[in-house]
Amino acid sequence: MDDFWDAPQSRAVWDDLPGIVLAAFARCDARRLELERSRLAPRLRGAVTTPVYSMAYRFASWERIVGLLEAGGRPYFIVEYGNDLESRDALDEVMAALPDAARDGPPGRLLAELDARFVAATVPDPRGSLRPWVPLPQGRPASGLGVWWRRRPLREPWD
Repeated sequence: MDDFWDAPQSRAVWDDLPGIVLAAFARCDARRLELERSRLAPRLRGAVTTPVYSMAYRFASWERIVGLLEAGGRPYFIVEYGNDLESRDALDEVMAALPDAARDGPPGRLLAELDARFVAATVPDPRGSLRPWVPLPQGRPASGLGVWWRRRPLREPWD
């Protein structure tokens, strides 16, 4: 399966990543693969050779959700929104651990651009109107969460 379906900016960045960044992303993906394998029955572990939630997938997924919010397009389940916000959190965690070439280079710039587009396609939600359906991640204080947790779509695709 192509991680970059409907995510042209992410594909373009991936196609031009320098070797040092690709190697750092490969190390992240290897750790993620081991985590995903650890959740499977032993007889199935060997069949899984790439992580579902690779770095490429996470970037492309964030680009897709931002595009969906901008377009106000297809119906979208509200529970998916929470999953996408948690996936965006994971991008922050991984990017923070990468070399400067990744954080400050094309992947970091792409993430900043996607985040800016997300902010433009959403409005502040100071009262937490989505919390009954999109709870905050357990064990993390609200003050430490990304801005995406404190915003809601301009046009809610689950209406």
